[in-house]
Amino acid sequence: MVPPQSPRTDPRPARTRRAILAAADELLATSGVEGTTIAKVASHAGVSVGSIYAHFGSKDSLILALGAKAVEPRLAQMEADDATESSPLARVLAAADAYVRFAIDEPSTFSALVILAHEPQAEPLGSEGLGTELGDHIGGLLATLRDDLAAAMDAGELPRAPVRDALVGLLASWHGIADLATRRDGLSISADGAWNALAASRSLLLGGASAA
Repeated sequence: MVPPQSPRTDPRPARTRRAILAAADELLATSGVEGTTIAKVASHAGVSVGSIYAHFGSKDSLILALGAKAVEPRLAQMEADDATESSPLARVLAAADAYVRFAIDEPSTFSALVILAHEPQAEPLGSEGLGTELGDHIGGLLATLRDDLAAAMDAGELPRAPVRDALVGLLASWHGIADLATRRDGLSISADGAWNALAASRSLLLGGASAA
């Protein structure tokens, strides 16, 4: 008796999705958010405009999907760091490295996500439909950081402070450095400058810990 064959998965939708994401990534790098239109992405990817709407629904959702794609390997690395680093503070510092590295390696996607987040009509990340995948990633990252900060305070590695306030302060510092590394005006800094700034902020953090 010949065993029944498993139905084959059609690879074409996956190929189309990858082509669309690659085209959007290239256009964001050369044309910015405003210049990256659905029509241009479709032409660059060699697909129809309707195909993009079928896969992503909107330009905003396409940008959020790019963000999720870029963030995934960094989250995987952070999970690996969490498994190997015994010190909660070391895990917090590794998260800072990952955040700034994301901005340096993916400046166009990073800038596009920042612009999108400030749009008045933007839906919250993690809401139904728009940004669910990226929102879940970010939510998991924030929860891990919050736990690591609390553990670092409990272990005496950092001075005691409200955990949420400490988390906001750290994120503001990292985001400020990352933003300067992706700017294209007189306030921009080089990749080396970003790493030097992060090292300086780390020294201040550790200095406060030792003073405590």
